[in-house]
Amino acid sequence: MPKNKISEFSSTPANNTDIGGIDIAEGCAPSGINNAIRELMAQLKDQQVGSDADSFTVGGALSVTGTSTLTGAVSAPAGITGNLTGNVTGNLTGNVTGNTSGTAANVTGVVAVANGGTGVSSLGTGVVTFLGTPTSANLAAAVTNETGSGSLVFATSPTLVTPVLGTPSSGTLTSCTGLPLTTGVTGTLPVANGGTNASSAGIAAFNNITGYTASGATGTTSTNIVFSTSPTLVTPVLGTPASGNLANCTFPTLNQNTTGTAANVTGTVAVANGGTGLTTLTANNVILGNGTSTPSFVAPSTTGNVLTSNGTTWTSAANNKLTSATVQNSTSGTSIDFTSIPSWVKRVTVIFNGVSISSTAHILIQIGSGSVTSTGYSSMGMTISPSTGGNANSTAGFVVYSNSAAQILSGSMTINLLTGTTYIANHTMGRSDNNTFGNFGAGTSPSLSGVLDRVRITTTSTDTFDAGSINIMYE
Repeated sequence: MPKNKISEFSSTPANNTDIGGIDIAEGCAPSGINNAIRELMAQLKDQQVGSDADSFTVGGALSVTGTSTLTGAVSAPAGITGNLTGNVTGNLTGNVTGNTSGTAANVTGVVAVANGGTGVSSLGTGVVTFLGTPTSANLAAAVTNETGSGSLVFATSPTLVTPVLGTPSSGTLTSCTGLPLTTGVTGTLPVANGGTNASSAGIAAFNNITGYTASGATGTTSTNIVFSTSPTLVTPVLGTPASGNLANCTFPTLNQNTTGTAANVTGTVAVANGGTGLTTLTANNVILGNGTSTPSFVAPSTTGNVLTSNGTTWTSAANNKLTSATVQNSTSGTSIDFTSIPSWVKRVTVIFNGVSISSTAHILIQIGSGSVTSTGYSSMGMTISPSTGGNANSTAGFVVYSNSAAQILSGSMTINLLTGTTYIANHTMGRSDNNTFGNFGAGTSPSLSGVLDRVRITTTSTDTFDAGSINIMYE
């Protein structure tokens, strides 16, 4: 490895065979000696200016005769012995032993107590004097906001001259004299200290006899004294008792003589006593009377339900009123859908008003639950007149016979729930294009995946609607 700075030199001469990569081993070229001297001079200069960041260790005494500038941190683990003269700028860490002279004019900042200072930058008026001569008079001159005058006192057996005590939080005046009972005492002396605990003579003083109560102390006309066990009180004003048990008391009607809430009532009030006999009521349920027994309840159940009487009681049942959807024009498109039919519906009526299609396809009415069902039907539709007729069958929906683009239908199809999710349909319609014909039909649906919630009116092919309007009613 080339030796590029002094710290890389070896203390063993035979190991120094190069300097800065220049060969100076035994038998080297003469020019190497010249170059090596030049390289050594350069490394010494780097050491002197500190550009090689090399450490420098002095084994003996270090004597500095000029002004030294230390730009980095200076550490003396073994301490500094001898005199340190001149100004010190920056932080001085560690203990200083021996004598110091001069002033601290060049010390900046406040020396903390932990570092041998006071932690303050100045002393108040008179403090220096007190520290030099700690007398009571000097202390009084050094402090402010004091009251009184005289000598400093301590906690044990001080001598106070005409003190103003204010209102002590505690104290024992056993050895004191001169207490004027007529003018120097305020408050009421309790029974425990030989007093009556009363500020004036009267029946109220009996209240202070342990175990007794003076009935007349409230200002009533009675002056009898009662005892704490089983007293008989005549029309007492109880105020707000802190506690009590009224299990053996009788009460007037609650709706006339009670106020506020039942926050302090424990147990459950029975029906016979004007309560419900229950500790909780189910939210949003309707309460039904049940004689002397606890009431029963009717839950809301399904959305849209109403309270229904069966002649004996009330139940939550579907609202069976006839409801009309929004009419839709049948003047374009290949299908018309009615969705969001309530789950309680048992009958749907599809109403045609002057409906026609663009060609000779038949009209289909399909139902579904969640989606439209287009298979599994068994249906028949026909058109008849006094002299002729025609019919059609379909498994794709309830079929309405239509064999002409000129055919215009008005009438209705009724779809009734048979059982479960199976529906029966029948229809009767007239033709305004030829009033000698009438259209009829019937059919059965497959079992749907759930309750009916949609109806679709479409055709058996791709023919489009071109006239009229359609609506549904359900119940």
